[in-house]
Amino acid sequence: MTVPMPAAVRESLMMMLGREVRVDDAGPVPPAGAVPVALGPYVDGTDTLIGCCWVDLPLGAAMGAAMSMAPGSAAEQCLTTGVLPAEYQDNLQEVLRIASSLLDGDESNPVRLRSLELLETGLADDTLGLLADPRAGGFFTVEVEDYGAGLLSFTLA
Repeated sequence: MTVPMPAAVRESLMMMLGREVRVDDAGPVPPAGAVPVALGPYVDGTDTLIGCCWVDLPLGAAMGAAMSMAPGSAAEQCLTTGVLPAEYQDNLQEVLRIASSLLDGDESNPVRLRSLELLETGLADDTLGLLADPRAGGFFTVEVEDYGAGLLSFTLA
């Protein structure tokens, strides 16, 4: 399994969000100050954790608001409160579910999203272990037109 290329991430996000999205490679290690707000752990057909995708608060708010077709100011409000509303969490779960297709799964062992995990409510032990000792990772800066920009990462076991 490999980390997706920026062009594939961009194409997938543009399809899901229905607007222009810019995706740039931010390197193989987290930029200074990178903190995930929500993670989508990916498992294979045997329910073994094989990777995750995570977003920081600015990007989670931007994608959640864009999918809800809320005004851009709604994403900014999340940054003030530090909380993703339940509707945005649902939207983000859908984005990360579809993003599972960006990973190299095969038909005999498909990749699927387990369930959205939020930093504020705690992460599963295996997710914490993966983040502490990844085998591969890729970080992307993502800008959602009219909603803002943030960080997205794929971390692989």
